[in-house]
Amino acid sequence: MLPRVLIKLSGDPSIANDARITRYIKRAINFVSGFTYRDQMAGVPVRAEQGTRDRPYDLTLQFNPAKIDDLLRKLDRKPWSGARPPIAVFISFDHNRRYTVTSDDPSSLGPREALANASERAGLDTAIPMSYQVRESFADTVPLNAPPETRAKLAAALTSSAAEHPVLTGHAVWDDNKLGWRTTWQLDARGKTIRWTVDRVTYDEAFRNGLIGAAQILSGHGAPPGANRVKNN
Repeated sequence: MLPRVLIKLSGDPSIANDARITRYIKRAINFVSGFTYRDQMAGVPVRAEQGTRDRPYDLTLQFNPAKIDDLLRKLDRKPWSGARPPIAVFISFDHNRRYTVTSDDPSSLGPREALANASERAGLDTAIPMSYQVRESFADTVPLNAPPETRAKLAAALTSSAAEHPVLTGHAVWDDNKLGWRTTWQLDARGKTIRWTVDRVTYDEAFRNGLIGAAQILSGHGAPPGANRVKNN
């Protein structure tokens, strides 16, 4: 949990591989200022044969901001300060059929939940298109192959702003031999285009890789492994 908090606040995923973090993980409780439990079955009466230990709970930890900031400094990092821009996310999946994840298609429910979890872990707000916007903007083309200006125009509509916002585009293809998704991600931001690929992952892992990779780039901590800058014509 502690590495996840540090990565979220700094935008630097390399913290997880920093050998110095081990000793702090062992005493992570020292960085916690409080916690709460939430009964997932709140409102459902306890059955006669069911003890409270059988009910599922969500545990939420509150970390001490000053102590976390101090720990980041000890690890030669600093918090990712300032407003984080919302990111438009366009991702298509290709397995038996091809589809782009939208906010209103029932078949996108699983990927939408995975995206929401990845967004929360990366500390980024995201927006995805509706089905009609995908049809109008991309037609039969996967978003990754669409012209950059097409993605930028739709991103502006999703974020309700004329300002340039980051656009994260992905294309995931199922590999039967590796039993996982081969996902290519591309981030268009600040006049640069960075592309990278992650192989043999679930779509939950694919989304985490994409969102944390975007946070890494936007926070100024380099780029994901194997990333390349793409020249736009």
